Amino acid sequence: MEKLNVLTERFPNMDVNALKSKLETVEDLDHLKQLNLNAAIAKSFDAFQETLNADSIE
Repeated sequence: MEKLNVLTERFPNMDVNALKSKLETVEDLDHLKQLNLNAAIAKSFDAFQETLNADSIE
């Protein structure tokens, strides 16, 4: 899945697929672009997960 490419490359030993269902609910293109950027610059997989979880609360 294209939405997971950056995460899969950056964090190959993490369960990236666990985020798949949450990412699939994001329909706004600008939000997806921001999440992709966050995936590229996140300090860790957990940091990206925290960002994703915080986004779903809003």
